[in-house]
Amino acid sequence: MDQSNFQKDLIESEEAFIEQFDRNSANYHHGNPTAVPVGGQRIPDSMPTMYPEQVQENASQNEQDFGPEYKQLMQYKEILDLLKKSLNKISAHHEALLRNQESLKKSENQVQIQKFQGLIDNERSNLKNTIQQLEGYTQFVLQQARFQNRYNDLIQILSLAFKTYNTKEELFEFGTLIKNMTSLIFKDNQKLTEDIKLIKKQKK
Repeated sequence: MDQSNFQKDLIESEEAFIEQFDRNSANYHHGNPTAVPVGGQRIPDSMPTMYPEQVQENASQNEQDFGPEYKQLMQYKEILDLLKKSLNKISAHHEALLRNQESLKKSENQVQIQKFQGLIDNERSNLKNTIQQLEGYTQFVLQQARFQNRYNDLIQILSLAFKTYNTKEELFEFGTLIKNMTSLIFKDNQKLTEDIKLIKKQKK
């Protein structure tokens, strides 16, 4: 895949994502003006379609019904886990891209060039897919009152995820931003776990 075409695709995807949060845009919430409510009554259109099935499957495994608040907190916890996983994958994709780009520059024959170019093209495709997943989780989290103003940096992370990094120093700064975000997710998940345990204790 030509790098210029790849970059163009990512830029268009980035612009489309940002428009989802612009109330003056026809693409606000993907054209669906209904806000994503607390408790997961509506999942963002950009959320991977497999997610609701996962939630339902996990919920059905609970022998006791601890009420709507419990289910809501469990959903938050699962989405934060998926969000953290996507962020870590973004870092891994960029690290692999930088590593293979450096190897491509050092290639001494056509076989090596084709090998590393193939690895780069595959990694770019994987990166694009992961960014799309991250967009869905970000859209959901940013619309939940519990996380109000805590995850605004996800917009910046998504914007930077579309960039091409040519040095370890550039990538380090981006990686630090992701690390700070995953640390925040870890703290919020700890609080969610405490609240979930409290509900279960009160229901017994």
